[in-house]
Formats: sequence, C-alpha cells, structure tokens
Amino acid sequence: FRNLRDLETRWLLRKDGEPIAEGNLGRLDVPPQQSHTVELDLPPREGQEGDFLLTISCVLAEQTAWAQAGHRVAWDQFQLPGSSLSTAAATTAVPLQLESSEEDISVAGPSFRVEISKQTGAMVSYELDGQQLLVQPLAPNFWKAPNDNQYRNRYLDRLGPWRHAARDRSIQRVTSKAFGDGVVQVVCEATLPVGSSSYRTVYTIDSDGRVQVAAEYQPGKTDLPLLPKFGMTTALPASFHHVQWYGRGPHETYWDRKTSGEIAEYEMTIEQLFHPYVRPQDVGNRSDVRWVRFTNHAGFGLCITGEQPLNFSAWPFDLADLE
Repeated sequence: FRNLRDLETRWLLRKDGEPIAEGNLGRLDVPPQQSHTVELDLPPREGQEGDFLLTISCVLAEQTAWAQAGHRVAWDQFQLPGSSLSTAAATTAVPLQLESSEEDISVAGPSFRVEISKQTGAMVSYELDGQQLLVQPLAPNFWKAPNDNQYRNRYLDRLGPWRHAARDRSIQRVTSKAFGDGVVQVVCEATLPVGSSSYRTVYTIDSDGRVQVAAEYQPGKTDLPLLPKFGMTTALPASFHHVQWYGRGPHETYWDRKTSGEIAEYEMTIEQLFHPYVRPQDVGNRSDVRWVRFTNHAGFGLCITGEQPLNFSAWPFDLADLE
C-alpha cells in the first residue's frame, strides 16, 4: 500500500457527454487505509437540465519504470443528484397522412414516410428526404450469439427455443389511429412460439419524423427458458459506416462487464466496433447508451435514443455469420 501523494487527483464534469468543467486536486497526502474529505469547486447547476456525470481520476504524478507520468491508475464516475436524460423539443405539429392497405400501414409527413407490415408487424421502410434508411425491417430480436463461455454451459440446448422465436411469431392484429396533435400510433399484437407468450409493439410517429418504439412481452407458461435478449434488429445502408454514441466506451462492454467503460461521447467506424476473437462469438456490445447515431460521410443518417440507457452492437455482417 502507498500514500496517495504518489498520484495526482483530477476531476472532470460532463453534461450530456460534453466536458463543461475540470480541475486538479494535486497530490493528496492520504496514508494507506486512511480517508480524507475534499471539496470540489463545481459550477452551479440550478435550473439546468441534463445528464451530469463527474469523473475522478488518479494518475501517476511522476514517471515510473512501468509507465509515464499522467498514466491513469484508478478512476470512478458518479451521476450527480438531479441529473436527467435530455430530450429533443418537439416542433409545431402538422397533420400526418395515414393510409392502410392489405399489406401494410403507411404514415407520411412533410419529408418522411414510414411503412409497417401487417403480415409481420415490423417497420419495413423509413424514407427521409427520398432516401431509404432501412435495408432490412426493424423487427424484434430475442437471440444473441453465444460467447466462448456459453458454448460450454449448454447455452444452445437450454435457450435454443428462443433462437427463431421472433421469426416464427404469429401476428394477431395490427391497428392504427391518428390523433389530432400530428401523431399516429400503430399497434401490433403477436404470439410467440415459446410458451404461447404475447408480444406487443407500439409505434408512435410524430410530424417531426420521430418514431417511438415500445415493446412489451408477457410470458405464457411459467417454465420458460431464460430470455437471452430483448431488443430489436435491423440493417442500415453500408454508407452509414460512421458511428457516434453517448454511453460506455470506447471498448466493448456488457451488463456484467462494463465498469471499465467510462460514460462519454465516442465515435468509431463500424469496422472498429468489432473485435476479431479467435472464435467467432457475440462481440462489440456497448452498454448504458443514451443515444447512438449512424451516418454517412455527409452526416446524413439515423439516430436512436433510449428513454432509458440501452445496449447496442453494430457489425459489418449479420447475426447468423457469428454462428
């Protein structure tokens, strides 16, 4: 054990992922197994909304035989009281055009058009300014490729019924309703083949072109296998190779292996998100993500925001390739 005076203690305050203040506490004289109270001169936050995260770091004050001065030895991050996830302000509502056919339901606004299939309940098309954002439908996903440990604990045998549960779902009904404030809601109700469980998706589309997707799962039988994943999957144009996100990073993180990832804003290409494990397996997840954007070289693309922190992974291949 060593005194903290061998380290320099620094702090950094972020608002919605962007640094807004920082400071240096210097070399604190705290002997081993002792404690010391310090006060930080943080900027006032009264009346401000946002996600305020404080990072405390301890770095080497001097060069050592094993690392340069400034090397981070320890850190932790804290969400300040009163923090909240910021939401985009709505613009003036305009009427939306709602059309229904035997195959799908379409909702169109000033510059966008959304189509939802009555056969699958999936969002099969999203066009913005005449450009298609979805290469494959936005559909439910309950499966993850096993990692190396899971191959050895009978993952495929134990949880295998969920592998094709989304593909084999049975649509019961798809309904739509237009509201007077420039909002259309499409509700899709389905039955899953695992235990005759119910699955419900609600798409709420506003005149800004935002689509809120809410999914609800109600288990049927009580002896169901563990659900590997609860989420959505789609494919985007190959030109959307640039990825920005606000969440843990920069490396991959998972719900049981994420405290090494600091919550901040990051950006990479799709190829950089992928780690080439010797054995193909689940890879590239990012956790506690507030939002993620996929854009082309001109900055045009798709932004996904969670009402609560999400996980996402993006690959230059599909799930079947990992198996």
